[in-house]
Amino acid sequence: MTTIAILATLDTKAAEANFMRHEIEKLGGKAILIDLGVVGDSPIKADVSQTEIIEAGGGTLAELRDHASRSKASPFVIAGATKIVS
Repeated sequence: MTTIAILATLDTKAAEANFMRHEIEKLGGKAILIDLGVVGDSPIKADVSQTEIIEAGGGTLAELRDHASRSKASPFVIAGATKIVS
């Protein structure tokens, strides 16, 4: 069985990511949904939460939400996602 990681900002792209997950599973694959969003909460459950991603990257979600900007969040999101997906 093939496993595919779907990395998405679920606070804004949950419907699209969920569609991809269902399509992968319909074809017999396994999808792992990883939430990279930092602005808001996801309406769907991720396999790897935004908190797990940010903490793996050395930050805290609360701190990033207090000073929300793409330039501030990106290094933590990239580092955390890299560690978790590797």
